[in-house]
Amino acid sequence: MPKSKNVAAQVWRVFIPGSYEVGDIIECDSETFHFLHRVLRKKTSDKVEVLNTQGLVAKAVITKATAREMSLEVIDCKRFPRAELQVTAIQAVISFDAMSWMVEKLTEMGVDHIHFYDADRGQHKLEEKKLEKLRRVSLQALRQCGNPYLPEIKIFTSLDAAMEHDLSAHYLYFDETSDRNFSSFFDHSLKGNLSYVIGPESSLSKEERTLLEEKNITAYRLIDNVLRAETACIAACATIRVGFYQKAP
Repeated sequence: MPKSKNVAAQVWRVFIPGSYEVGDIIECDSETFHFLHRVLRKKTSDKVEVLNTQGLVAKAVITKATAREMSLEVIDCKRFPRAELQVTAIQAVISFDAMSWMVEKLTEMGVDHIHFYDADRGQHKLEEKKLEKLRRVSLQALRQCGNPYLPEIKIFTSLDAAMEHDLSAHYLYFDETSDRNFSSFFDHSLKGNLSYVIGPESSLSKEERTLLEEKNITAYRLIDNVLRAETACIAACATIRVGFYQKAP
């Protein structure tokens, strides 16, 4: 059976830091060389997409491919500005597998920041080496979705510390017991940073709820069903993106 003409061609993406313009020659580092040469078996004249993970997306052609090195020439380049409204997910540390899946999906949806915190009732800890693994998960998700910005991923010792990181943000949190439906929240003139808080599976502690109330942060209910923490975090990001009509560039 012949292939459909409507099937989009596969886009192969690599990540190379820095700034580049049309006509620039990029020498591939060892990791990029391994991916293009050993994994994809790319050769001279093949085209790839190059991301610097900070808003720059370039199309490049392989101009040199040997057994030891590879060079790319930039043939097109585009810079994507950040959205007027940036989104930060403030998520209690949960199981690593759940966080890994969550990071992948949030990256695909174009979240700007993912801030984990040690919750009072949390049952898991996030070590630095596993934080680096989550950053790698995010990078691989970028390879699939083409988002020009890599989310910032950090860990904080408490909910209070996570919120102190950006005092200028507009904060809200999600609680299945709230009588406020999230659809009532949207203010399309909102700009800057919108940060939302998700607790652990065992819910926020009394002290954490008091902290949020003292900061005059409003609680909203996503849906009537009780969601897992990672599901709630992903659903919240998707709802915000759709609600503000802001898609990842």
